[in-house]
Amino acid sequence: MGASIPREKGPLHTRQRVCYNTRGTLDSSRKGTTSNMKTNLQGRVAIVTGGSEGIGKSAALLMAESGADIAIATRGAEKAAPVVQQIRALGRKAAHVPVDVTSYPSCQEMVQKVIKDFGKVDIMIANGSPRWKHVRPLPFAEVDPANYEDYLRMRLITRLYCIRAVLDHMREREYGKIVSVTTDAGRHPTPSESLIGAAAGGLIMMTKTLAREFSRWRIRVNTVSTTLTADTPAYENFSRIRESGEVIAKAFKKIEERVPLGRLNLPADVAYAVLYLASPESDQITGMTLSVNGGISFPG
Repeated sequence: MGASIPREKGPLHTRQRVCYNTRGTLDSSRKGTTSNMKTNLQGRVAIVTGGSEGIGKSAALLMAESGADIAIATRGAEKAAPVVQQIRALGRKAAHVPVDVTSYPSCQEMVQKVIKDFGKVDIMIANGSPRWKHVRPLPFAEVDPANYEDYLRMRLITRLYCIRAVLDHMREREYGKIVSVTTDAGRHPTPSESLIGAAAGGLIMMTKTLAREFSRWRIRVNTVSTTLTADTPAYENFSRIRESGEVIAKAFKKIEERVPLGRLNLPADVAYAVLYLASPESDQITGMTLSVNGGISFPG
């Protein structure tokens, strides 16, 4: 049963009501909500990094509902366990696979374990980031130059490790769907996100280049970029600094108050875009970046 989130008051104000169920997806059984996307992922195997919460969890569940078997790849198994159980309850195969996405050998081990346990990998969802306290939104002048590389490692290199780790397998099979999740700061200048935006911008350009390179093997490469999204770790971080007066806190408060379409993203809003790019319906799409942001910006 969907829980209705009121939108008339508070920081997530809106002119409509949205139903958001316990699986982290929009509840189409309630009036005025988005209908479930219909696609067929029967026989497909997907890896979802960062799949234990937020956007990754919602994407994993939507793909499972569409018939895919899912490997939830995170550092620890504790948060992943409930998601694995939810997927199994849908009649799909699911398992937690340990990974440290900041380590290429760990990403290789992740892929090899999934191939061993599931037989193959069809879909790679490169999502989530390690939570390093020194890598956070700050004005450029306040970022320690010693940390520049960590911004790129956290937001760009982790995605590239996942992509490279699965590439040889997908090349051999001449099929694959790779979807990265990043931030609109890579497409639209955002105060205090110069380095985060630079990493995201690099990923967006890599998406185009890799799509061109990988097309000969029928591997599609796309990216979903997004903005402040409720019910995610990033939103929790924002909630802790909401009244701090930090530049990024002020920017995000404006986003909350002025979303043109009336409400902040929910994880499912982004996850439906991920599902589409993982589905056969998007087979003619590669090298693209799709922004899901409620009309906050219109990057070219």
